[in-house]
Amino acid sequence: AELGPGRGTLMADMMRTFKQFPDFLKRLSIYLVEICPALMQQQKLLLNDDIIHIPTLSVAPESDVTFIIANEFFDALPIEQFIFDPTTQIRRERLVTHNPTDGWHFIPHVPHEHIIETSEASLNVAAEIKRRLSLGQGMALIIDYGDNCEQRMGDTLQAIYKHQRVSIFNHIGQADLSHHVDFHDLQQLMTPLSTTIMTQGE
Repeated sequence: AELGPGRGTLMADMMRTFKQFPDFLKRLSIYLVEICPALMQQQKLLLNDDIIHIPTLSVAPESDVTFIIANEFFDALPIEQFIFDPTTQIRRERLVTHNPTDGWHFIPHVPHEHIIETSEASLNVAAEIKRRLSLGQGMALIIDYGDNCEQRMGDTLQAIYKHQRVSIFNHIGQADLSHHVDFHDLQQLMTPLSTTIMTQGE
């Protein structure tokens, strides 16, 4: 199963390798977790009928052996942002407002280091990965941008439009929104499964 397969390029590369091992290939069912109709069409054109589209990983049938790959998937899932007051130790949700002068913007304005990010969506997906890998054999490979700190602070939400960083309130619906993945949280959730974190260079 590939989560967020984009145009299908990575899976096409993988399938070229799988085809060199016919006995292995005929035992595979390949699932793409995708909800965008336009991307699903591109994937079908590239990969033919060798794949099955599903909206969430939980829809895929149970299996004795499961391999999961997620390349730049978790960084695109929704996040929640909170403002942390170090004096009172209280955190409150960061809000968005709009007015004719400033357009869309966050309120109130706070220093970058006073922001905490969480991602319930990421933890839900990770919990489903853990559940499946706990049922039998297999592994998951998660490739993404992020960090591995125990108490992470700071605003990592960003928008890219035509290869340029822009405000997340510009080009709404057209810019690529992402954030840094909290690998510490993902690793903690995966316990007691064996996990290894390494840089992409490694």
